[in-house]
Amino acid sequence: MRYFNVVYNAVSAVGENGTITFSVYQVTKDNEEFLAISILDNGCGIRENELPNIFLLGTSYWGKKPGSGYGLWRTNNIIKDMGGHIDAKSEFGKGTEITIFLPLEYNDKKEGKK
Repeated sequence: MRYFNVVYNAVSAVGENGTITFSVYQVTKDNEEFLAISILDNGCGIRENELPNIFLLGTSYWGKKPGSGYGLWRTNNIIKDMGGHIDAKSEFGKGTEITIFLPLEYNDKKEGKK
C-alpha cells in the first residue's frame, strides 16, 4: 500500500541510531470505528510552520536529499478515498508521529454510491 511512504519518511528522518515505533489500535471518532496505524519516530521532526503543508502536492522539506513532494500527497488522497484520514504531530528536532485512520466499516452512502 502507498502508506509505506510514511514509513520510508520515518526511516529517512531517524538515521542510523533512531527509533521507529508502530502501533495499531481501534478507536471511535464521531461515532465511527477506525483502525489506527501510528508511526512514531525520534528523527529530525518537522517545523511547526511547515506541518500544515506536508500533504500538499509538491511540498518537500528534506534537507540534503530533497523529495518530490508527491509521496505524502498521494498517500493522503488514497487514505481519503478509503474513507479515512491522516493526522500528523511533530516537534522539530525531536520527532514526528503520523497516524492513519481507516474506517473499520465501509460506508457506500458516505461515498454517494447506491
